[in-house]
Amino acid sequence: HLQNPELKALVKGHGKWLTHLQMTPMIGAPSPKLQGCGYRWTAQHTKILQVLEISLRHDVKRQLLDLTRRNPLRLECLQEIILWDVGSNTTIEQLVALVTRAKKLRRLVLYDAELGEKGDNNSEDGSSLARILECKAKEAGNEIFLVQIKERKD
Repeated sequence: HLQNPELKALVKGHGKWLTHLQMTPMIGAPSPKLQGCGYRWTAQHTKILQVLEISLRHDVKRQLLDLTRRNPLRLECLQEIILWDVGSNTTIEQLVALVTRAKKLRRLVLYDAELGEKGDNNSEDGSSLARILECKAKEAGNEIFLVQIKERKD
């Protein structure tokens, strides 16, 4: 259950060798309250990350999945991404950019994926979101790709 100082120390000290970063929220407990710098440091200091599991609940500045940043999350080695609390802090555009640029990505799991308000341009239900992302990944040349939309079980 890492918080910002521990996450920053971990990725700064071991980021270039870190292949798995899995921060599964504990059942019945709130998601770790990472602040902007925790997401930013994860993106900046991890070099060969293959598996990333993290909550986006507190990524209010949308830093982790912002691939237009100066030091974006490195996608070259990512094979599996599990994102918890995918909601108002995440856009469909960010997810599309992620699946089209991460060429080795094989599996994307989105928990609590409630993007946008009903009726707005960013609103998608789980099944249509999965179809959109799988289609975009295939168009980008990633034939072996699976999207799973799940709900948290507390």
